[in-house]
Amino acid sequence: NMWYSFDYGSVHYVSANTETDFDSAPEGSMGPVAPCGSFAPGGAYLEWLEADLKAANANRQETPWIVAFGHRTWLMNAAEATDTAVGTAHAALFEKYGVDLYISGHKHAYHRFLPVGDNTATPIVCTGGAGCDEGHDKVTDQQGATDLWDYYVMGSDYEVATLDVTPSKLVWKAYNSRTGEIFDTFDIPVRTEAVVV
Repeated sequence: NMWYSFDYGSVHYVSANTETDFDSAPEGSMGPVAPCGSFAPGGAYLEWLEADLKAANANRQETPWIVAFGHRTWLMNAAEATDTAVGTAHAALFEKYGVDLYISGHKHAYHRFLPVGDNTATPIVCTGGAGCDEGHDKVTDQQGATDLWDYYVMGSDYEVATLDVTPSKLVWKAYNSRTGEIFDTFDIPVRTEAVVV
């Protein structure tokens, strides 16, 4: 299946389809030459996603964490939207049902965005810097903040990350593969009550 979810311990994991089955999806059909996309009747994916997130949000007492993952992200380089169709399809639903973290790849570098201030958006990590024949994307290492996001971008080295789940928080750590040093870390506090929708 192109999308699915499962519970493991205290986390509800959601595999998001960032390629097909929503308006302006990146891998839409290109006709008879490259017929891809639309693996389900129109609207079925987003209907499934909303129903799944709604049920997971209502079950916070039993499974307090919701972590989504997918191939593409919609934020890159200093919190600029780069794949607006993916964001349009997913961001509002993730925020509405309180997804605690979204993890993606696609870009061959590390990009992390944490909301600041009144921004209630889902934290996003693109952890695509584990290596690839094509090499790293050409990005400038940077750390900073905008009015909406605290961000960290690293494209100068390979990386690997861990996600530790505790009863009170998620702990993300990103390591430089060459040196073993932690170059980025953050915590997300537990949300035991459902997000009111």
